[in-house]
Amino acid sequence: MEIKPNFLKITAGIFLFLGILFIPFSFYFFPFQHQITDSVFSSIIDWAGKSLFCITQKNAIISSDSASMYLLTLWLLVLSFIISGLLIFGVRNIGTIRHLQLFVYYACLFYLCVVLMKYGLDKVFKSQFYIPEPNTLYTPMGQLDKDILFWSSMGSSKLYNWVTGGIEILAAIFLFFSRTRLAGLLLSFIVLLQVIVINFAFDISVKLFSFFLLFIAIYLLWPYGKRIGTAIFSNKVVNPAFHKPGYVYSNNIFREFFLKSFIAGIILSESLYPYIQSGNYNDDKVARPFLHGAYTVQAVVLSDDTLAKGDFPYKRFFIHRNGYLIFQQNDDRMRDYRLTYDTSNRLLLAEDYQQNRVAINYRVEVNDSLLVLDYSLNEKPVTVTGKADNWKNLPLMQDRFHWIVK
Repeated sequence: MEIKPNFLKITAGIFLFLGILFIPFSFYFFPFQHQITDSVFSSIIDWAGKSLFCITQKNAIISSDSASMYLLTLWLLVLSFIISGLLIFGVRNIGTIRHLQLFVYYACLFYLCVVLMKYGLDKVFKSQFYIPEPNTLYTPMGQLDKDILFWSSMGSSKLYNWVTGGIEILAAIFLFFSRTRLAGLLLSFIVLLQVIVINFAFDISVKLFSFFLLFIAIYLLWPYGKRIGTAIFSNKVVNPAFHKPGYVYSNNIFREFFLKSFIAGIILSESLYPYIQSGNYNDDKVARPFLHGAYTVQAVVLSDDTLAKGDFPYKRFFIHRNGYLIFQQNDDRMRDYRLTYDTSNRLLLAEDYQQNRVAINYRVEVNDSLLVLDYSLNEKPVTVTGKADNWKNLPLMQDRFHWIVK
């Protein structure tokens, strides 16, 4: 008796495969995915947003947890139902559908491998959870958003990054080999479930993508459902040897070996090449930009009048590694400006969000660790003198560990 294909299982597989193709992810060797998704779906997403959901999007770029991302996911789900129906009613050869399911299964498997490997290495090399920037360190805790607070706390701990990154790398390796695949899937499920909890608890904007990855893990675990249920809910002894679930098979050992070797090379290259190219295996130790750091304001001169310390409009300023000049006001609010360097003329070019630009002359007094900024404000000359803070000596930046509390 011929077993009919399961409509929901086929729909789920097609949805995941379309998600792999079109949900944007930062692939190093395939940087065009975002452009392809925009060219295929941007018009229909814009139409659906305005006509069906009355959503006017200020920014139609498809990014994490944006309205565009949710609309893209909805369209992929609609397409999945349509394609699944066409396959079931249009393809009479069940074997063809089985081979398509096999292809989708392995596509999901290797996609999850590469995502876990990339995120794992990002943690191990401190690229994902990097050390906090000086302006974050000097922001009162109560004024930090939860996502920044979480990111900064995790970035301050090398051990946390090494352990969690190592677990994700281990899960990716287990997934790749058939005999350890079930263990890899269970480990992946636990890791991704924890990621979802963190994303919700700290309002981190990759909620939809983390759900997508968890859905992949559940889809890959589904063929093992009876085996897992037997192990948990019965007294029967489950054979630990691997058995290939359902339609997952290969009848050519050598072809499978070379294909897997090729795919393993792609996964490792995609994950490792950015670090090999940059030579950056520890982001904590990467050289920061010129003048990077935190500076406590020592003096402010406005039109030749030296202001009293209580009259300073701000108490610190910061040079951010991503090219920002940030001023911390006395009430701890931050004002940031996009920063570019003109080192030949010893100028800092600061630009606000209204695209107003200010040229700032700077000079460094090395012996006193001072940075002096000269600029014009409302056609009045201003001189701000800041003393470099040793922000790396702050308590959060210390790798302290105690077995016993004194």
